[in-house]
Amino acid sequence: MIKIAIAGTLPCDKTIQQSVDDLFSRIRQSIDTIQKKEQQSSVRRKKAYSRNKPPSYDQSDQSSGRSAAEVPSEEADETPWLLISPCYTHPSWTEWLHSSGLPIKCITTPDQEKEEAEQTICLHTSQRDFVGENLCADADLLAAVWDESSDAMNGSTLELLRMARRKRLACVWISARTGKIFWPEETLYMPFSIRKLETLCREKAVSPLDPVEVEEILYRRKIPFLRVGMYLQSSYLKKYRAAASAIAPAEDRMLRKDYRMPESFRDREPLRDKLLEQFSAFDHSAVLLNRQYQGALYWQAILPFIITLFLALGFYPEDILGALPVPVRILQILSGIGFLMNAYLNLYKYRLDNSRTVKGWQTSFVQCRGIAELLRVLLHFVPFGIGLDLRNLCAEDPVIYHTIRKITFDNLPGTTDVDQKSAKEVLTHLKEMVDDQTAYHEASVKRYSGIVKTLKKWGSAVFFAGFTFVVLRALFKFTTLVRPIPLIPLGTQGVTLRSFVGSASNMLAMLLPAWAAYFSTKLSQCNYQFNLDNHTRMVSSLKQIREQITMIETSFPEVSLEYVSALGESVARIMLGEDTSSWIRQYRK
Repeated sequence: MIKIAIAGTLPCDKTIQQSVDDLFSRIRQSIDTIQKKEQQSSVRRKKAYSRNKPPSYDQSDQSSGRSAAEVPSEEADETPWLLISPCYTHPSWTEWLHSSGLPIKCITTPDQEKEEAEQTICLHTSQRDFVGENLCADADLLAAVWDESSDAMNGSTLELLRMARRKRLACVWISARTGKIFWPEETLYMPFSIRKLETLCREKAVSPLDPVEVEEILYRRKIPFLRVGMYLQSSYLKKYRAAASAIAPAEDRMLRKDYRMPESFRDREPLRDKLLEQFSAFDHSAVLLNRQYQGALYWQAILPFIITLFLALGFYPEDILGALPVPVRILQILSGIGFLMNAYLNLYKYRLDNSRTVKGWQTSFVQCRGIAELLRVLLHFVPFGIGLDLRNLCAEDPVIYHTIRKITFDNLPGTTDVDQKSAKEVLTHLKEMVDDQTAYHEASVKRYSGIVKTLKKWGSAVFFAGFTFVVLRALFKFTTLVRPIPLIPLGTQGVTLRSFVGSASNMLAMLLPAWAAYFSTKLSQCNYQFNLDNHTRMVSSLKQIREQITMIETSFPEVSLEYVSALGESVARIMLGEDTSSWIRQYRK
């Protein structure tokens, strides 16, 4: 779905009106073409899945009671929406808007005359640029008719064009003097290109994510021994008391199913319930995917050491165990098993490192977690009519952006008043969210600090032990050139003291460095160090936000809508820009 903001004055000129009609005709043609391709691709994906899905899997999740009908649909209607505002859209557009047959969303203020629209947002503000910020944040494209003067509508058209370029919103404007169409990027007078329009429509036609269909990734081709890796990781975390545990929202009422909104906002409760439902769905999918993906990561971290163990078993059993009364054939079998297991595990690690299934888990987990965290933030703003700049917050992933857009836009009430009460409610719930998130990150710091400290301590100790042993092994080798070890027989199978000492020292020189690498690899590849640093940084940032909220509550009895909106953008940037985006980049390395 593409939303087009309309601005400027539409003159009574057939040439200009024809240019406007031609522009919107091109937009609709581009959308229709791309939508048909998307639907064909969706049908092919569903047919492929129906052939491969297990008989016991039925596209519903019994633990959460969700079904495919409750999540965003890939085949939703892609009819463009028109965004207007009396602050920027001249009444001369009225006849054209209603003759276009397109749905309309109006962003207005109490002192402005309201247009007939499917959705209306009334912002109780005296600042026109605040309305413009909301208009640009909500739109995918700004279409304006401008007479190329700075005083048109008191400069509002040029003001909005500049604001849109600053917020990286695609713009197209038609000259009211010549009828020419421009696509401003570097300058206001860059010529219009149909390719740029088609590219924009293609970017906006990305299918939203469906948490039910995402979970079917778990039922594709199985990874051998994955459950072993998941069990080993779980046991390891429990051993060091670092296992993750769910933290219920103690203060954050907006995340509690039993919470009921105040009477004045009771009509927004269905929207809040829908957002909470979608948050729970994507959070559940992210947990399932992360469990699988973390099991694969843990295997990838510990397999090099296990491979080295089997290599040592292949090389040295006859020289080391030959001193014991064990048949030679048994030792040879052990040696063969060691080499075979080494070869198999090397192949297994290669396949695991290049597995499309694991990469699918990774991509889907990142997207589901990003959507869930963004919905967590939006739950505290959207039900009260305050929007955030999703394009800026989701710039790294168009799938996340369009999924969130689909969820929030489809469930907005027809009319929403955003006033002083809305600002106070948002500030209250914002404080609750910050407190809960601070408690969560502090608990996570405590969990990860213990495991990181243990891994670093053991890694350093084993590394220096291995390094020392390898140096001593080299000196010992030089020493044996001057004074060789006597050929004293050990046992009855031809093993001598010289061969036993040489093989044992070689094996330790191989295993000790591999053991040290085992700790450092687990520390980095399982993201323990990264998670500790990230949670520590988040605790500091959230405490600063909490201080700002306290200062606002004590200093300003009447909180302005603009101030709460700006504070919300700061919180969203911290929780999504610093926290979520950082681990999205980490997991995509």
